[in-house]
Amino acid sequence: SSSPTPLLELDPELRILGANPSAFAFLGMEPEAATGRRVQDFVISPDDDPLTALTGAVSAAGEGLVEARWRLPDGDLAEVELHLRTSGEAEGFTAAIHDLTDRVRRLGQRWQRTFDAMIDGVALVDTEGEIVVANRALAPHLPILTGEVLKRGSSETGWRTTSLDRLLECNLSHPRGLRHAILVVRDVTEAVSAEARLREAEKMQAVATLASGVAHDFNNLLAAVLLHVRLIDEEPEKADEAAAAIRDLAEQGSEVVGELLFFARSDDSLPPHTFDLAALVGEQRAVLNHLLPENIELEIAMDRAVVPVVGNPVALRRLILNLVVNARDALADDGGRIRVAVTRRGGRALL
Repeated sequence: SSSPTPLLELDPELRILGANPSAFAFLGMEPEAATGRRVQDFVISPDDDPLTALTGAVSAAGEGLVEARWRLPDGDLAEVELHLRTSGEAEGFTAAIHDLTDRVRRLGQRWQRTFDAMIDGVALVDTEGEIVVANRALAPHLPILTGEVLKRGSSETGWRTTSLDRLLECNLSHPRGLRHAILVVRDVTEAVSAEARLREAEKMQAVATLASGVAHDFNNLLAAVLLHVRLIDEEPEKADEAAAAIRDLAEQGSEVVGELLFFARSDDSLPPHTFDLAALVGEQRAVLNHLLPENIELEIAMDRAVVPVVGNPVALRRLILNLVVNARDALADDGGRIRVAVTRRGGRALL
């Protein structure tokens, strides 16, 4: 009875038979007044009756533990651990009450500090779409995100939005067994900007590759033009013939320059639309040949006349060029053949 730990003597139905003075703070009454009261009258738990379920295990093993919330005399709730033991040879149990409130509070504070230290924004969202609790990273964006979550509802799990000049990637998940959905928000502003810069660098690399590949042929075109100009100076009677040849050479040069300008265009300058993939690849033959040495053969094969796709032809031309350049580099030492084929398989086009 002098133990500082609150102790209860219980009968097999968990009714209070007696208590030590330390239990007064939990019972709010003298031990004699608590006689006959069931422990379940004081315990609040998400389980229906955790103590009754525990008594069978305690009877078999001699002791057992259960965590629950204990309703204090003033109405507050205390986090407690109930340690049940069988009462020697007599039927019934002895229950020791261990107050875990301070420990739970410290754990909660530690969890809150960890929650707020996260770089990504995290929040709990109730079934109505309202944000219940959010960490510090998410706080500045709550005015925008609250409306976004309510508007999109629980069916949409991923989207992007902007807030305070930042691009946010939002994902809403619904873990099984959890009453709240979890919203994770990542600031992808820098990542998207870096991705755009990388795409621009790849584009310029493709243009540089193409420019270096056509430079030799373009010089040949200019040399041919100069030869025909000299022919006009030396043999004026052949001026018509030379002019026609110069016109043809100029058109070929214009096509080469046009390809360079086409590759230099921004991907955003031409929105996605329907075009013939087979025709686009066929038009690339001359440009791709500029990139290949004499020991590498280019083969272009198409098993259908028209292969319609929806996309950005600027980006696709650049993609084909990069793939062929990679193949060229792989064959550089021994030579060989690069085959570019376009086919249809079911509802898809295969390049």
